[in-house]
Amino acid sequence: MTGAGVVTLKDGTQALIQPLRRSDGPALSAFYQSLGATERHYFYPYPVADDQGDRIATTAGRDDHITLLAWDPEATRVLGYVFVRFSRHHAEPLLGVCVRPGAQQNGIGRALLTRVLEAARGRQLPEVTLGVHKDNHRAMRLYESVGFCVCGETRNVIQGVVQWKMRVSLTPEEAGERAPRRGG
Repeated sequence: MTGAGVVTLKDGTQALIQPLRRSDGPALSAFYQSLGATERHYFYPYPVADDQGDRIATTAGRDDHITLLAWDPEATRVLGYVFVRFSRHHAEPLLGVCVRPGAQQNGIGRALLTRVLEAARGRQLPEVTLGVHKDNHRAMRLYESVGFCVCGETRNVIQGVVQWKMRVSLTPEEAGERAPRRGG
C-alpha cells in the first residue's frame, strides 16, 4: 500500500506514517483514550472502549479499508489516524481523520489526508466523502485545501445534527472541477 513514509512537520520534527497493523491495537487504544472533549465531539462521539484500538486493528490489511497511522519519531505514540472505508455496506467511500491533542496544527492531518487520498487513487476509488460539523471551520479549511468541496448536507444520526457533506473526486477528468461552496 502506498502512503507509508517519513514526513517533516511544521516544527521541524518528523513523523512516521504507515499502514495500520494488527499489532497497533494497544497504541491505537491509547490514542483514543487521549482524545479530549473537542476531538470526541467532532471525530468520535461514542463511548471509548478500553479495547477500541484492538477492534479497529482487526481491519488491518482488509481490501475494503485504507487506514494509516502517524507515529511520533520514536514510534511509541500514535499522533494521528485516518481511514477510508469502502465496502459494499457503505454507499460511497467514507473518510475519517483525527489528530491527537497537542499534536494538532503541525501538518500531521494534512500529511495523513494526502497519503490516504493517494492510496485511495491507487485503489481506483472514484471519490471519497466525509461529514463535517458545520462549526468545525479549521477542519473544513484543511479538507478544502486538499481538494474536498461541500456537496450538500448529511444527517449525523448519532448526534442528531446536520453536517456538511464534502467530497473529493479522485478521477483525473474531474480532479480540477469544484462543487459549489457552502451556501452556493
